[in-house]
Amino acid sequence: MGEKAPEEAGAVNGRNDSIGGNGRKDITGRKVPYASSPMNSPTTMRVISASRLYCCCLNKLGVTMWSSTATSEWPDIPIQGIAAVGTEDSCKKYHHAQRSCLGWRPLVGIEPSALLTFRDEYPEIAGSALAGEARAIARNALLFEEFICREIDRGNISPQQFTDHPMKVLLHGHCQQKAIASTAPTVRMLSLPVNYMVEEINDGCCGMAGAFGYEKEHYDLSMKIGEMVLFPAVRNADEDTVITAPGTSCRHHIADGTGRKALHPVEVMYDALS
Repeated sequence: MGEKAPEEAGAVNGRNDSIGGNGRKDITGRKVPYASSPMNSPTTMRVISASRLYCCCLNKLGVTMWSSTATSEWPDIPIQGIAAVGTEDSCKKYHHAQRSCLGWRPLVGIEPSALLTFRDEYPEIAGSALAGEARAIARNALLFEEFICREIDRGNISPQQFTDHPMKVLLHGHCQQKAIASTAPTVRMLSLPVNYMVEEINDGCCGMAGAFGYEKEHYDLSMKIGEMVLFPAVRNADEDTVITAPGTSCRHHIADGTGRKALHPVEVMYDALS
């Protein structure tokens, strides 16, 4: 369960001709321009929608939320990840935005590749002056499912808050989550509704690897990787089986390779609320 992507998601080198305005559909000959602003792109809007469901889900479970998204205090950070924050000033600004997570309040995220940077890269790049606090933030950074499992253990969340309707769920775990953390909390969370049957696909990286599969020179390889295990498993799933994947890139790759829509686990849990 410690697989890495074919190239590190944040280590894309060279010119990216397929992302800069035409999107992945251009690779297959269907030119579909993105919106002029990245914040208005369909991809971003779907992520924002999942983020809203995440807040709604926790609110319905009785958790008080504080959202730090889309504030003017956050620096501009490219999609490749926090490692792109190169200047001391931008690191300080980003660090300041997370300082509220030094105490009892956890930093909870829904995108593994984003949240896990706080555990992996961030303590190393924050600089000596911020190193202590960066490590404290890292210890308090939780994936959504890790937070849910913590609250289950504390008796704050129970199966009675969810439907008893039967459902089959097929999970594709995020490769960075497998390498740095674990998908066990994801399986446990998705199994919380009493009649949900959860199966995790025994695969590695989906093939997209962040921006890897978006590049023209890697498209064929990304599809071949998907065809190794992931795509056949999704195609063979019953039509009434819910396909779920926490990674944004993974969900797009599943849609491109199989035509099936994969939901974020947050969406699955929100739909399961009674």
